[in-house]
Amino acid sequence: HRCGCTTQPATLFKIYFASLILMISVREGSSKNTYTELAPSDNEVGSGYFRWRGEEDTGNWSIFDYKEHGEFPWSVPYQDKALTEILKKTYEVLNSQGIATCVTGIEDDKFMVHLARVPGYAGFPLDPMQIPVGTNNRMVDLEVTFNLVVHPRSSLYGRWQSGRLDYGPWGFAQTPHLWEVIPIVADGRVLYRYTTKFEKGGDRPLSEEEARERSRLTEKQWKQGNNNSTRGALAVYNYGKGIGIIVADGKHEWMVDDEGNVLIADLIGNPYDDRFVVRLTNSVIIAKHIGNYGRELNLPKDLVHELVDKAMREAKKGIYQDVSKQFQRNLYEDNRWRNEWREKKAPPPTPIKPVQQATGDMYLSVAQVWTQDRDLSKKVGKEIRDLEDVAAELWVIEELNRRGQIPWYYKNAA
Repeated sequence: HRCGCTTQPATLFKIYFASLILMISVREGSSKNTYTELAPSDNEVGSGYFRWRGEEDTGNWSIFDYKEHGEFPWSVPYQDKALTEILKKTYEVLNSQGIATCVTGIEDDKFMVHLARVPGYAGFPLDPMQIPVGTNNRMVDLEVTFNLVVHPRSSLYGRWQSGRLDYGPWGFAQTPHLWEVIPIVADGRVLYRYTTKFEKGGDRPLSEEEARERSRLTEKQWKQGNNNSTRGALAVYNYGKGIGIIVADGKHEWMVDDEGNVLIADLIGNPYDDRFVVRLTNSVIIAKHIGNYGRELNLPKDLVHELVDKAMREAKKGIYQDVSKQFQRNLYEDNRWRNEWREKKAPPPTPIKPVQQATGDMYLSVAQVWTQDRDLSKKVGKEIRDLEDVAAELWVIEELNRRGQIPWYYKNAA
């Protein structure tokens, strides 16, 4: 989330919160607005806060790095309110276990955060080799990704399936099956993969040895960062497991504060940044939504019957449904827009209103379960549906979308 500037150079400071480069004033990102109260210096971290962008902000979300080129043409209703409540709960869980993050406090919808120096800005070296090992008050030039459950859309699963990557280090004795809990997770361990974060030209995969060298962390700090991330990832995973939400995977970034402590410097434990999944077993609820969309879209009867039959078969063993931003990715992959963007730079289309509403309901319903707050509907000003009901609708939408039955509207269409 990089931002440009038109102010005079003498007044410009670029800093970093989590995965965002900020300026002194307001920085409008794709999903959140960020604010600086105190810029970081060479010796001290700075401070600021962020707020999630509301539905009044066109395109309050982004996928596939489209934010570097423009905004999505529609906003997810209630996304900001839902994510605010979800993250309040997540940081309550993390804080209760003493897990160090960049979030220093929460005031209403403000998330107060530490700010640190960013490689390549305000005179701080971009080349990691120019940063002395053990340097404080900085972002570490790494993105740390991890998997907890085998997800069909994860790059890790694709590499296992193609034979490009050995699955043994994750504890598997044979080819991993979809939705398996990764064996080492049951032992309280997490295996990480690393990429560059600030390198020009995009993220580049790194070996662990390359990542350690690039991090410019001491041996003690490297162990602290990995330990902190493991505790954070497992805390979120175990919390979700206890309330019926599968946290399949995620990513962290690290910052070093002005005392040399390595903190988790990215947002974790929320359905915008991690993959959240639920398991459906009630085919009756799914069939209800198939009927609703059948009437709404005037679908052929044989297609309606085909989907009902499929739902009945698959619900017996359990249907795993994305209830996070991965659902939005699925939509724009399965309607082939992602390929159109890569090949023709085509702007993203807009789905019909029921799909937009279901996406907003998804975030609200996850928030209801995640927070366990019975008064949440009053706080957000909207009745909240059961998560099982929303997930069933999302399954139907995805099935229809793959079959080309969901209408999409292009801005420049005649």
